[in-house]
Amino acid sequence: MQQLRRNTVSRGVSYLLVMVLLAPQSLFLLPAAAQTAGQNVPAVVVVPFQDQTGKAGSALMREATAASALALEDSKEYVVISTTDLDREMAALHINPPLSTAQQVRLGERLHADKVLVGTLAALAVDASSGRARAELRLMLLDVAIGEYLDGSVAAIETRAVPGFAGDVAAVTHEALREVSEAAVTKMLSSTIRRGTVEMVDDQGNVNINLGTDDGLSVGSELLVVRPTWQPDVEQVIMRRIGVIRLMEAGSNLGVARRVEGAMPTTGDRLYRMYKPVSAQQIVARQKKVKSGLQLVAAGLLLLGLVGVATGSTTASGSTVQCGLAQASPGSDPVVRLDVNTSNTALDKTHGWLVFRASNNPDFPATAPYLIDAIPGQRMTVYSDEPFEYRVIEDYEITFQFLEEGDLEDGSVTVAFNDAPLVRGMRYFYRVRRIIEPLNRPGENPPIGTTQIEPTEPEIETDPDDSVLSDASNACGPVTFFTSPLLSTPENGSSSQRTDAVTFTWQPSLGANEYRVEVFPSTDPDGLNAPALQSAVVRDNGAAILNATIQNFAASTTYWWRVGARQSSDARMPLNLMTGVRQWLYSSMRSFTTANTPPGVPGGASVGGKPLTVPNHHGGWWGGDRRNR
Repeated sequence: MQQLRRNTVSRGVSYLLVMVLLAPQSLFLLPAAAQTAGQNVPAVVVVPFQDQTGKAGSALMREATAASALALEDSKEYVVISTTDLDREMAALHINPPLSTAQQVRLGERLHADKVLVGTLAALAVDASSGRARAELRLMLLDVAIGEYLDGSVAAIETRAVPGFAGDVAAVTHEALREVSEAAVTKMLSSTIRRGTVEMVDDQGNVNINLGTDDGLSVGSELLVVRPTWQPDVEQVIMRRIGVIRLMEAGSNLGVARRVEGAMPTTGDRLYRMYKPVSAQQIVARQKKVKSGLQLVAAGLLLLGLVGVATGSTTASGSTVQCGLAQASPGSDPVVRLDVNTSNTALDKTHGWLVFRASNNPDFPATAPYLIDAIPGQRMTVYSDEPFEYRVIEDYEITFQFLEEGDLEDGSVTVAFNDAPLVRGMRYFYRVRRIIEPLNRPGENPPIGTTQIEPTEPEIETDPDDSVLSDASNACGPVTFFTSPLLSTPENGSSSQRTDAVTFTWQPSLGANEYRVEVFPSTDPDGLNAPALQSAVVRDNGAAILNATIQNFAASTTYWWRVGARQSSDARMPLNLMTGVRQWLYSSMRSFTTANTPPGVPGGASVGGKPLTVPNHHGGWWGGDRRNR
């Protein structure tokens, strides 16, 4: 034994055996930080935020940008690239904020970043008497590999009043920017939805996916479809954009979607929820059965005398309806918006609504073949007809209770209908009918309509009889359905545009017959104020590409532009929901930068050789709160 201890070779072998035996157990003793040190944490570049208020100033915008970057770092979800590297690459690329999507992707690739965070300070105001501050921040996170905004948030905060406030606005705004940045980042990270895949596509075009309500999706959510593709020239896998699908049915961990843009997905394609800065989700999930809680509430209201027996013509009289195209933001898909006006007396006796639609027929009857939706509830002032959805609804029942000779009776309306997508260039008319309490004693009546329409038979079946439906409203319309124009030139983010004249081109929209180009300064990238320059109205002449020329631009200046479209024969012009102005259906916004040369000879917009310049002398508003506009 002594010889073994003294032998250096034996001792070396013994030490090695001990280390081999203890190695597996030592792994459990490593700190958690050491185990996660090798994980790949995504890198994000935070570009300078934009000031929508027009009052914050460069110093406060730098502070808002830095506060959001710090909040991202603190979350441990991302590694933020330094501003030194950011400034160096932006200078090398000769780009300045606001950056286009293409510029953001290029910047992210240069910095080897996975994400690019952009932000907009939408509101910042301080109460001079109490020191209370209000701030609103909007964030969007671009995925560099995919080139789309997949995450984002909008956060608004209001700080508490400062006791004995002496006018130190700087300290108050500093705290407000810190709080709103933390709130926006936290909200964005908490709403992130995991990546999904396409499980199957059937012969009817239904796309079965492995995401559902447990993943944060709801009916109407849009998902980007991408496909990993090997690119031989660069010897790497790139994410190729396939199209967009919209969720039509949602379970807890699965869903059924339909294609709304691009090519048809295939099994195995990857799915990413698309973030929309301004909500454009107009589709509402319709339940097939009214919940028992709604029935109990209705019964309770009846017993309390808040809902009485329907008598008189006011209950059955039709509502007044106006309709037209509406758009949540420039470039977003339009919907047909119905504004419904109903007297309070009639609403007291209302339990639901039926919506009817016909093409090229203002005198159509409000019967089953024209039914497109059934909605439970007492009040409906606005209804949006989603243009790209195809729905087949069978045996959808709306139930209610009413008093008949002192007894509580049950009533119902059961419907089946086909809601087909709208066709570009087609003129549509709409009517609505209310589901009310019966005006006469219960009796046996056949269904209102039974005309066969594939793939289901439309019908409206009433209990106790058809007196539970009000008179039909007026037929509003026509509403010519069309989508926003597709812009051609100048390309988004283009530079070195001439200052004397810029020619704008676009593809016309089927169904529209008038267009106008609007140009906005760099401080108004959303086009919320009056345009700085605009063209005369351009009439559709049947050409594949339309154009208008605008003159008199400043040198070395960034502008934003869009094209508005409308059908002049429609009863109501399209509604822009961001501004509340009813005039045009707008394309998406594009930017361009003029060359570093003196401005050209003062002129104006030109259509057909006739100059026109419309300057904008309207300013913004303090705080950026559009609700007070």
